[in-house]
Amino acid sequence: MASNFTSRNVAGCLLEPQALSDILRVRVGTLANWRSNGQGPPFYRVGRHVRYNESEVHE
Repeated sequence: MASNFTSRNVAGCLLEPQALSDILRVRVGTLANWRSNGQGPPFYRVGRHVRYNESEVHE
């Protein structure tokens, strides 16, 4: 049975650090500091890349 998810649906829900920094109005470096200190919004590693779930950010 095929999944209902498409690459567009998944990609539309994940934010890159630059996009999140624009939304929160903080520097990308601040997001990196938050990640290393266990603070800030939850993040996911996709290979070498860091992504944020858009719905979790808005919560």
